[in-house]
Amino acid sequence: MYPYGTPLIAPPINENEPNSATMDDGDTGFAENPNGCWTVSTPAGWAGDHRWRNVPFQNPGNCTATWNFPGTPGRYNVFVYVPNIHATTDAAQYTIRHTESPDRPWSKQSAWAAVNQLAYPNVDHPSSWVYVGTYYFNNQYGTDYVRLESQPLNPVTDAMMAADAVRFAPVRYRVYLPLVMKRWPPIPDTPVLNPINNPNGSSSYTVSWQPAYLASTYTLQEALNADFSTGVVTYYPGSTTSWLVTGKAPRTYYYRVKATNSWGDSGWSNTQQTTVWPSTTTFYAVADAMVLSGYPTTNYGGRADMWAGYDDWLNPDGKVARSLARFDLSAIPAGTPIGRATLWLYLYASYDPKNASRIIAVYRVTSSWTEGGVTWSARPNIEGTYYYGTVSIPHASWRWYSIDVTELVRQWVNGQYSNYGVWILGNESSGDPNWRGFCTRENSSGCKPYLAITYGGGAGASGVQPSAETLFVSPLPTPMVPRALPGTFRSPVLIPEP
Repeated sequence: MYPYGTPLIAPPINENEPNSATMDDGDTGFAENPNGCWTVSTPAGWAGDHRWRNVPFQNPGNCTATWNFPGTPGRYNVFVYVPNIHATTDAAQYTIRHTESPDRPWSKQSAWAAVNQLAYPNVDHPSSWVYVGTYYFNNQYGTDYVRLESQPLNPVTDAMMAADAVRFAPVRYRVYLPLVMKRWPPIPDTPVLNPINNPNGSSSYTVSWQPAYLASTYTLQEALNADFSTGVVTYYPGSTTSWLVTGKAPRTYYYRVKATNSWGDSGWSNTQQTTVWPSTTTFYAVADAMVLSGYPTTNYGGRADMWAGYDDWLNPDGKVARSLARFDLSAIPAGTPIGRATLWLYLYASYDPKNASRIIAVYRVTSSWTEGGVTWSARPNIEGTYYYGTVSIPHASWRWYSIDVTELVRQWVNGQYSNYGVWILGNESSGDPNWRGFCTRENSSGCKPYLAITYGGGAGASGVQPSAETLFVSPLPTPMVPRALPGTFRSPVLIPEP
């Protein structure tokens, strides 16, 4: 029997070995495919019969005989029975499907053996039982078997092939264990890919895997989807068990690895994935406007500036002035880790006594609104219990100002709240008239409001800064007699980008 190289030598065998199991071609555990492709013949053969078929050289056909393993789990010497007639092929191909080991019962292996049926039995080997190896069987999932293919190896002439019985004899002598083939061919185990540690969505990260038994080298593949049908790239053939990936563009990447030695390749490993996030993304306002309580039905969505505070400069007074801004963040996938989110506003107009500073606060909008339809009387709701960030702005100090709104953006992205935008509020005391005016998206000076979002880091807590009052009131001292200015101060120069 020649699987490869020199013949296998059978250990001593007792055909009546206790707990042995013989599967004959007439037993219920035997199957032929297609049905009837083998011819039944008597009286020669094990138990008085056998099956055989002609195997033409030019067209051997497709016919198999399968003997399912019938015994209890354990290590067995496997023998096939060759009758003394209807067996003239010199290379009948047997496949032995078995379990890798007791501690890996789910791992199935296939061994292959070629038997010269024409040579058996003979003077030196008078028995019709031919040894084809020793294997571990447990029949988990019902997939342990011996199978005979009707096509011989490298046929050169017409021949006959016989399919009779298979014997599974328990291994009784430890002295023979070193001769047991653990697998054939001895291809490597399938490696296990480790989870990819990239919590900040960095463009550089390491892909690593556990060493595989019998592996000489590894091949790492990358793809753009989980079934590896798009954008497949073979990154690494080598002997180490990790690979540093660098310079990746923002998106999700999938990885798998296989092991290789001179006998062949293992299967592909499990799949691991990681997502690379952009470092910082800018989102400009898609809608902004102000509302004035003194002009409750007037829409200011088309103005170049928006105010926050209390106005008595207009005639009649504008009174309470509040601003709104909304940013479209739908391009950010839900659950994306947000490292920092900053609202940038450019001071474009200011009404206040000289040298006064005011605190501007950001609140969450809780209902929908439109830039062209919002008024004081038709304004959206405000979450007035908490404010998300503040900034102190001096009077007439024209420049960009930033407000940290990280927690609010995290709540939008993780789905805790719907994104209706932000309210921008100032000191609304009628006894201390003042306001700060900021560029809107309609301003032609290049100073429209925007959010700068940096990705990475944890999702953060959902808490925000509590405020004891429904509306934020500046804690700075209020002049006893505010000085009303004759006009609004505006920036005297073009507005640069920050």
